[in-house]
Amino acid sequence: LTISAQSSVVRVGLMAAAEQGKDKPKPGKKSPIEGTWSTAKGDAKVSLTFAGNKFTLTKSKGDKSEDVTGTFKLDTKATPNAIDMTVTGGTSKETEKYKGKTSLGIVKVDGDKLEWCANEPGK
Repeated sequence: LTISAQSSVVRVGLMAAAEQGKDKPKPGKKSPIEGTWSTAKGDAKVSLTFAGNKFTLTKSKGDKSEDVTGTFKLDTKATPNAIDMTVTGGTSKETEKYKGKTSLGIVKVDGDKLEWCANEPGK
């Protein structure tokens, strides 16, 4: 598991903790990524929650934790599915430099597994 706000590419394999929807959501239905996805390696934990058009990324290690919040747009017509994630806030000072910037990425849902790859916001 490698997560770094400094890297130009962030890759996280996340195991699902949420029920999955269809590939193309209907009005009033969940999007295919809606829910909370999480992974852990040792005492490092990451969770990524999608609800409506908002996301929260939480990274924790031991007793330290930080959140990044924002909005997202999912394009299920693109192959692979494209996701634009705009940072609106967070709990660390480092997050401030990304506020208002968008990270372009791709996502793939395979059963109970979410594959997510995104660039550094603003790059």
